[in-house]
Amino acid sequence: MALTLPLVIGGWEMGWHVRYIDQALKHELLSQEWATEEEALEDAWNLAQQDGIEITAIEGPDEETVPMEDVQAWFDHRMKKEAGPA
Repeated sequence: MALTLPLVIGGWEMGWHVRYIDQALKHELLSQEWATEEEALEDAWNLAQQDGIEITAIEGPDEETVPMEDVQAWFDHRMKKEAGPA
């Protein structure tokens, strides 16, 4: 796994990460850095599809976080999109 360093411009950290717990490892992990919130949400979605993975946070630049209610709403929308028309 490659180490990614945060991009810092003028003291502002750029990048988004997904924090998650891997139950098999019994450890909290941090994803690679993503350029956008949307990419981080997509990564969180993909991680959440794996057994034993629990998403705990999506964090952005300068300590910004996405509320878990918003993450769940994004997941619900994604699930409906994948299911197609009713």
